[in-house]
Amino acid sequence: YLAVLHLDRQQIVQLGNQTIPEVIPGSKGDAAVALGISNLPYRQEMSWDYPDYYDAYLIDLNSGKAR
Repeated sequence: YLAVLHLDRQQIVQLGNQTIPEVIPGSKGDAAVALGISNLPYRQEMSWDYPDYYDAYLIDLNSGKAR
């Protein structure tokens, strides 16, 4: 899963997880937030329903908290 390394704090913050497996950093990787997306709850429906459904999360790069 994607993570960010804060050199000033010597801390690694994990951004992705089992619930949010795909994380897209914003603004060339230097933004304060990232977009997390997941289609896990809808995978069974993907075989017969179109368009695909996704849940979107705003992830704070400092804390790793998603909302």
